[in-house]
Amino acid sequence: MHYPVRIMEGRYKQVVALQNINEPKNHDGKQPMNKEFLGYGDVHLHDFHIGAGQSFTEHGVEKLVKASEILADAVERDIPTAITCDAGNKRTARALYLTYRRLGATHEEAARTDGLPASEAERLKEIYEKHIAKK
Repeated sequence: MHYPVRIMEGRYKQVVALQNINEPKNHDGKQPMNKEFLGYGDVHLHDFHIGAGQSFTEHGVEKLVKASEILADAVERDIPTAITCDAGNKRTARALYLTYRRLGATHEEAARTDGLPASEAERLKEIYEKHIAKK
């Protein structure tokens, strides 16, 4: 089943996309999620493309912080929201770490996010403290 169909059938109201949603085919050969498809439903797309290996650049950090803001708001308002990146682990785990922290998790709790390399937890803690906690 195509990923966008699962989004629509899952009754999600938002999608936070951390990958390039306009690529012709995903790495697994499946049709990618794209703006045109999502435009037919009542799904709001948040397009936060972060290139592979760019999560800790200024651009990547900005996108992760904004994505975590939207995700935390969705949880607090009970809005069904999907988050996606190409493989569903590295960029997704980074955004989820920041989301969990926004929602009150400790560093240790958020660092246990599936797919988050332990070596990145301290970097994400610094991002949280600099860009989110101080605001």
